[in-house]
Amino acid sequence: MPEGSSSANFTAHTTRVTSETQVTVEAYLNGKVTATLTVTPQVFISDITLSLRSVLGGDSLTGAVTLEGPAPRGGVTAILESSKPAVLQVPASVPVPAGSRTVAFTATTSRVTTPTSVTISGMLDWEVNGGWFGAYVWVNPPPPSVSGLVFSPSPVVGGNSATGTVTLSGPALGGGSTLAVVSSNPAVVQVPASVTVPTGGTSTTFTATTSSVTAQAQVQVRAVLNGSVQATLRVDPASPAVPGPFSLSSPGNGVSEVPLAPTLTQLPQPRPKNRRF
Repeated sequence: MPEGSSSANFTAHTTRVTSETQVTVEAYLNGKVTATLTVTPQVFISDITLSLRSVLGGDSLTGAVTLEGPAPRGGVTAILESSKPAVLQVPASVPVPAGSRTVAFTATTSRVTTPTSVTISGMLDWEVNGGWFGAYVWVNPPPPSVSGLVFSPSPVVGGNSATGTVTLSGPALGGGSTLAVVSSNPAVVQVPASVTVPTGGTSTTFTATTSSVTAQAQVQVRAVLNGSVQATLRVDPASPAVPGPFSLSSPGNGVSEVPLAPTLTQLPQPRPKNRRF
């Protein structure tokens, strides 16, 4: 202690503890004084977990920050950060109460047009320049829905086929998008039970076969995927055959054609009578 001073400072170094510990410090000078120092355990983040590994843009998910031990007296604060805040938003910080090891938080997402990976990182407030602990989640665009169905040709003569084209509202996700296809009259128009738009595609085609009909038929075909669309395929009967010249066999080896009806010029003309002048 410097001359003339009545007090002096000193540094007490502590070691890491796993539980709160009371330490008595004694000072001697012509007597003794004591003071109690409370040493609390220093905790770190041991895990960040998310309720989902994949979420649709616009939906929310929950997360949890877990400490390696109970939070000390006064609690601690976990600082959170999103690697893409325009896509996924987290609270800037969440408090962990004293004695607790886990605290939950909610993350919200924005709509996206392509699958996007986002990392959520966390550290405790006392960890100056400390390491971040993180977890990732995929934010996906909404699944596409069916938006159109057309046939070509339409109408079609019974017994022939038509090509159907289905269109999606957006690109098919990984693994493709499968649509159900239903005919209102399978006896006249037959369609596959389902068709698949390949990954990244927005449309696909299928074949609709038809049966012969004696009268015109209007058949509704429906495609279903997160909604439904409907198109009408008209099936016409085949046109009747047009009658033409027919042939009769002659007694000889040849064939002579006989017209269906004689023309006026072929009718026998009356022979003029002899007149006297």
